[in-house]
Amino acid sequence: MKRQKNIEIAIGDAHVDDFDLNLDVNNNVFHTIASVVCLDLPFCKDAIQNAINDAIKRAIVDNVPDALAEAIAPVLQGVVDVAQCPGSVVEVDAIV
Repeated sequence: MKRQKNIEIAIGDAHVDDFDLNLDVNNNVFHTIASVVCLDLPFCKDAIQNAINDAIKRAIVDNVPDALAEAIAPVLQGVVDVAQCPGSVVEVDAIV
């Protein structure tokens, strides 16, 4: 006689509520992107480069959490699909 306890878990929409990426670490990357956009023209310095840097950072903060949540939901589902509760292993009673 088999005894098995099943629990099905379905992951719905994932949400990233607290996104804390240290964007200051990437300042050199943002500066390089801004320099390419500005083509190192003298009139495209400081204020314009800062505006470009800020726009890039804002785009990351505004878009990455949703993209991360969308990407992580299937991963979470894959984890719970193979997870087993302790004692949920199929037991077979032997008749002697």
